[in-house]
Amino acid sequence: MLITDHLDWEDETAHLLILQDKLNAYATFLETKQYEQVYQGKHFDSYLIEVDFLYEPTENCKKFMEIGEKQLAGLNVRIEGEYTP
Repeated sequence: MLITDHLDWEDETAHLLILQDKLNAYATFLETKQYEQVYQGKHFDSYLIEVDFLYEPTENCKKFMEIGEKQLAGLNVRIEGEYTP
């Protein structure tokens, strides 16, 4: 699953809250198995949420994503951030 993040880090708190909302939505999608409607008959053992950043993530963002990944470990979800200037 992919999140494209085009926001700068001028308001880091607001940016992190938006990112948190997106990650929560993706986690709910996986936890409630809504993907089964799209991928009928498919079984997945693990999941990847990739966040593509237009602006380099802050240290707080990196920590936030690490914590999020730990919280989603029970669902076998990895979170990876990619910065593409």
